[in-house]
Amino acid sequence: MKMNSKIKAIIFDLDGLLIDSEPTWHKAYEIFLKNHRVVYNPEVYERMIGRGLKENMKIARDELGVDGEIDDLLHEIRSIFYSLLARKEHLLMPGALDLLQKISSYKLAVATGGHNREKCSQILKDIGVEKYFDVVVSSDDVKVGKSAPGVYLETAR
Repeated sequence: MKMNSKIKAIIFDLDGLLIDSEPTWHKAYEIFLKNHRVVYNPEVYERMIGRGLKENMKIARDELGVDGEIDDLLHEIRSIFYSLLARKEHLLMPGALDLLQKISSYKLAVATGGHNREKCSQILKDIGVEKYFDVVVSSDDVKVGKSAPGVYLETAR
C-alpha cells in the first residue's frame, strides 16, 4: 500500500545516498591527479562535489591542466574508482535497504552522475538492490549532466 497516492515515483542518487562511495571517489581522484602529475586543489575538488563526472573531467582539464580527451579521462578515473571499489565490503548506506523495502510499492529510479547506466545497474545488482529499481539513468545519457537537472528530468520521463 502506498503511503501517499500523490507521489508517482521516487528518484535516488547512487553515490553518497545509496552507497557509501564518496571516500572512494576522493581517493580515485587523488590517484588520477597523481597519475597526471597534477597537484590536488581542495577548492577545485569542493566545486566538483555534486556534479556529474563528465563535468568534473572538464574542470580537471580546463582548470587543473589534466591532459586528455574527456571520454578517455572518464574511462581512466572510472577504472581507478572501480578498482578501489572492488576492495570494499560494505557499500550500502545504513538504512538504505530498510527504506527501499518500505517504499517498494512506488516506482523507484536511480539517477547517477558518476557511472554509465550499465555500471550503475551492475553496482545495484552487486549490492542486492537492483530488484527495487524500475529505471536507471546516467548523466552520460543527457546533454548536460549533474548539477544541471537533465538527468533527473530524463529519469522522471
